Amino acid sequence: MIKKITLLLCISFFTQFLMAQDESRSREKMKLVGKKIYLGSRALTIADARDLSVTLPEAYLYFNRAKRIRDWNYFWGGYLGLTALSSNTLSPGRNSSYGAFGLLIGIIVVPREIRRQKLIIKGIEAYNANHSK
Repeated sequence: MIKKITLLLCISFFTQFLMAQDESRSREKMKLVGKKIYLGSRALTIADARDLSVTLPEAYLYFNRAKRIRDWNYFWGGYLGLTALSSNTLSPGRNSSYGAFGLLIGIIVVPREIRRQKLIIKGIEAYNANHSK
């Protein structure tokens, strides 16, 4: 009988401990330090931030848009930019049109990165505003 009571008290204590940890974690604010997102002291990727805000539609929307922009920027800047650069260096006549194409890629990607950063800031603000309620 005493073993059962002791076991129930241990389970109760452990459950309270886990709930207290979860509650303190839920009160942590999300912040942006440089270009990294943090929840408390834990670094998050944009996908992690989006997944954490799945119950907060506004924050989820901002993080999802920011992630989509980054994915397309990798395509535009990475694949197409490197293709243009390699085509320019490998072409025997050093055709400058490839260099212009690479510059055009940069002109497209840089403003999109600025927009992405603004979306992340809005997502963090929406997460903190709605999550602290």
